[in-house]
Amino acid sequence: MEQDRQNPGPYWERPAQQLHRSNEEPSNGLATAAMVLGILALIGIFAIYPAIILGSLSIILALLSRGQSLKMHGQAKTGVITAVIAIGCDVAVLGMAFALIFGMPNFFESIYGMSYQEMMEQMEDGTLDYDELYDNIYNNLEEMYE
Repeated sequence: MEQDRQNPGPYWERPAQQLHRSNEEPSNGLATAAMVLGILALIGIFAIYPAIILGSLSIILALLSRGQSLKMHGQAKTGVITAVIAIGCDVAVLGMAFALIFGMPNFFESIYGMSYQEMMEQMEDGTLDYDELYDNIYNNLEEMYE
């Protein structure tokens, strides 16, 4: 049995295929998908929900692309980095929106012409006139930027 094994011998006797080892990592479909989703999440920051959903999926796929290895593929790293940036920016945009709406009621009233509470009550009653609301928004924003 041991006679059937070929002794590799010194390196100069080995075939050329064994001498040259490539530093390139083999392609990994999950890592590529993670990178694409991370980039799409970064593009969709201001749409709020796509950035969170795509960023989360990107992180999950990047972790799954490792398999049994401890190292992460380069494309998977790119996917994680872009996803974390997208989710972080998205959380910041959401935080600023909530701060403007709830922390500065005058800001909300200056744009919509009514308080947040009044708008919610009219929406629940079904008495909110959307045409008037849109006119208020247009006129108030026009006044702000003059």
